[in-house]
Amino acid sequence: MRYTDFYLTLQHDVSLIICLQVCTGPNYALRDPISITSEGSNQAAAILNIDSSGLGTDPGRERSNSRDEAQYYIRAFHGRYVAAHPDGQLVTDDEDIKHHDIQWMIINREYHKVALRIVKHGTFLSAEEDGAVRCSDRDIQRDCLWEMKQLENGKYAFHSNHHRWLTATGMTDATPPEQEAHLLTTKEKHYEQAQFDVIEVEN
Repeated sequence: MRYTDFYLTLQHDVSLIICLQVCTGPNYALRDPISITSEGSNQAAAILNIDSSGLGTDPGRERSNSRDEAQYYIRAFHGRYVAAHPDGQLVTDDEDIKHHDIQWMIINREYHKVALRIVKHGTFLSAEEDGAVRCSDRDIQRDCLWEMKQLENGKYAFHSNHHRWLTATGMTDATPPEQEAHLLTTKEKHYEQAQFDVIEVEN
């Protein structure tokens, strides 16, 4: 494997680096940087080797809070937005796009899969084998991976690793999720309740 470098030269006469943030891309971990070198005018060099510094090879990949990262609303067939509560329960009872629990990040993974992370709580949407869905995992597990398919009508369908489709049941705030699930996965393919609008959040 051939490694490449990039250089950042500060323009001021005197500069003091107090923080350095490196954000990885949503592809292969092998492409992450393995070392960072900071050189001063006295030719001294401070080298941070990521693999041997105790940070590990995966020190929080794809977890940057940069405002430049795209965020999305996911809207169900009845016009309500998919939201996640702090306890991991998923609901479709929000109509106001200003609500803080409805903004998602879509993170590309290998093999054309994505992971969906709720911005507010930092947890991932996952599916269980029995059809239940939750949003409580803080790391991307196998159950957090989805195949995201765009349909001919412009909407999207989400296919879980258990070969089931994310589906909105039609429940709203009139029915608490403890009584009736707002979201689950079913084996039905691409019918109305399994189709979602994915809308980019405007900064």
